[in-house]
Amino acid sequence: METPAENPSKAAEYLKELNKIIETQQELLEKQKLRIDELEQQVAKLYHENARLQDEHQRHLATCRLLLLQQQHAALPALPPPGDLQENAKDEKSEGESSRSIRYVSVQCFLNHFFYYNHMCCLLA
Repeated sequence: METPAENPSKAAEYLKELNKIIETQQELLEKQKLRIDELEQQVAKLYHENARLQDEHQRHLATCRLLLLQQQHAALPALPPPGDLQENAKDEKSEGESSRSIRYVSVQCFLNHFFYYNHMCCLLA
């Protein structure tokens, strides 16, 4: 079998093929580098978005806890003076309103948590 050194035209053709392969590989590497840069930028953007959402969620949780504590504190019955029936009736009414208010805040917190986690699942999909 002939070696490329024995046939200069075949050696030149072989060299051209090798150069073409190298050029193709370099183009592929450049495309991959660009894609890696795009993905790194996307990861950085998602990282910042995630940090912002986590901070927002923590503030929301703190607000929910504060609202619940405030409403629970407001729902604590005051000790009425003995024999004051009108005051007892008023306390029972306000206690019912407070429990409704606490339920409302609890439902609002639940809905906010539901939408937050639903949003997070969409981001991760």
